[in-house]
Amino acid sequence: MRLVNRNIKFLRSKLKLTQEKFAIAVGVKRSSIGSYEEDRAVPPTDILIKIAEVCKVSTDDLLNHKLYYDAIAVEDKPLVKVESIADPLFSDFPLFGQVVEKNEENHKTKNLLSLPKGLSSLAFISKSQIRKFVKETDLDFFFGLQPQVVLPFIETSSRTLAFDAPEDFLINQAVIIAEPLSSFSEIRNGENYILFFNNGDYSYRRVYNQIDLKGILLTNSDKQGVLSEEYRIETIRYIYKPLSFFSENMPKPDAEVDAIRNKISELNNLIGKL
Repeated sequence: MRLVNRNIKFLRSKLKLTQEKFAIAVGVKRSSIGSYEEDRAVPPTDILIKIAEVCKVSTDDLLNHKLYYDAIAVEDKPLVKVESIADPLFSDFPLFGQVVEKNEENHKTKNLLSLPKGLSSLAFISKSQIRKFVKETDLDFFFGLQPQVVLPFIETSSRTLAFDAPEDFLINQAVIIAEPLSSFSEIRNGENYILFFNNGDYSYRRVYNQIDLKGILLTNSDKQGVLSEEYRIETIRYIYKPLSFFSENMPKPDAEVDAIRNKISELNNLIGKL
């Protein structure tokens, strides 16, 4: 993330302002603040000057100096609003919009997770919380209640999450790190995605976009015995693109048949000498 964007994100959090209130103070749309904090855009000069005034810093500091601390506010995860475009979107995708503003009671205490430089923290959604995640409308608050995963080996954003792997993932007891798609058009045919459905279920599937032809996603599984499925797009709540995974279990070593045979032969020789 660019220095200026991370500074803006930190300074807004330090002022204890929501993206909406900060946008009003700066004189821009809330979605603009989201795009700056998500490193999708850099503010033009006039907006940079206004942001510096609101935050009581110089534009030079904002652009060229590290103003943020190496800490992450667990309950303060700025979200990004996706503007409407022609291809199908997840129309009520709360992860990409500033959700219900918290009351003061929810913010009486600040829970800061101090991390060594270079480490990232993201919310972990267990299997027991998947249904709540799918149904939740106040995701900002929901994420703050979840355990946090610290990863030293992958760059993450405030949209990146860690999930217990679905049952149809190839490896048991795995955790998948993934980030959301904002549009069905971002699907690359033949790649694997995590699909979250309106009924609270979720699945790990290789996906083929058939929206233009049938209004569906055609999917199959890399796991043996799992049937191919077709899903209509209105049944899908979110789609996440896996970035990496880790397993809670070490793989079992393959038995070396020749070594076992040699050991048996040695034992038979010893027994023969008795």
